[in-house]
Amino acid sequence: MLAAALPPFFNIPFANGAGASYIRPIPQASQIGVTPGAASLADGFPPLCFLPVSAGGVPAYNAAFSAAIGGYPKGAVLASADGVGFWLCAVDGNGSDPDTGGANWTAFGGGGTGCCRDLAGTSAGLAATATWTVAELTAARAVGGLSVKGAALSLSFNGATLGANGMDSGAMPVSGSLYIYAIYNPVTRVWATLGTVAGNGAPVYSGGAMPTGYSYSALIWAGVTNNAGQFTGFVQQGRMVAFPRTQILSGGTATVLTAVGIGSVVPYNAKSVSGDFS
Repeated sequence: MLAAALPPFFNIPFANGAGASYIRPIPQASQIGVTPGAASLADGFPPLCFLPVSAGGVPAYNAAFSAAIGGYPKGAVLASADGVGFWLCAVDGNGSDPDTGGANWTAFGGGGTGCCRDLAGTSAGLAATATWTVAELTAARAVGGLSVKGAALSLSFNGATLGANGMDSGAMPVSGSLYIYAIYNPVTRVWATLGTVAGNGAPVYSGGAMPTGYSYSALIWAGVTNNAGQFTGFVQQGRMVAFPRTQILSGGTATVLTAVGIGSVVPYNAKSVSGDFS
């Protein structure tokens, strides 16, 4: 540092006259996109603080402020704690915190969970790896909850590993249903994938072993593995997944309508399936 570049000195501490509940350590790194409206040594007070709410300035939930005004009024809009969504207050005098499950708040912004554009995936088969690309994808914390959009994503999965871009726990199933989710870390702003056998292919991951820091998810693939715990090979366009031809019935006769099980090749959450007779 040069002598001419020395920053000015403060003769009293910053926020010297503020109450204890309004003081916190000032982070060095920018808080833009991390904690909306929070000051930092890098940015000072960010641009969001200089905008009125009517012009797009959005405050985050503040317990002390909420108590001072007797709870947020109906129609109040708050930024989510992770900075990627918003909460709309549904009642007057609402003192609950929406980011910790408080009542009478509605999440908004983004699209429906799992909404995607130009989703495409592939696996050569007889392996534990697969890849996807997607032009636009919406992931959420929960169905109907806060959501976040990703664009121009390239995702990969390796079922021989655990954690982000691998299985949530254990190995890939043997001749069983496998579900792959796109997951998002709002702090690092990183997208990844996560495989699981839990949840029967719910729209949002519910397996209970989300990698640290990741809190948003969206189902992007479902299928059945082979008897070696591998992908059988597939090509995916949108929500349609094509697998190699697999025989599920050979020979036999029936004089009445008879159910034929297809769970050995079709995942639990499939909406439709097609094949042929030969």
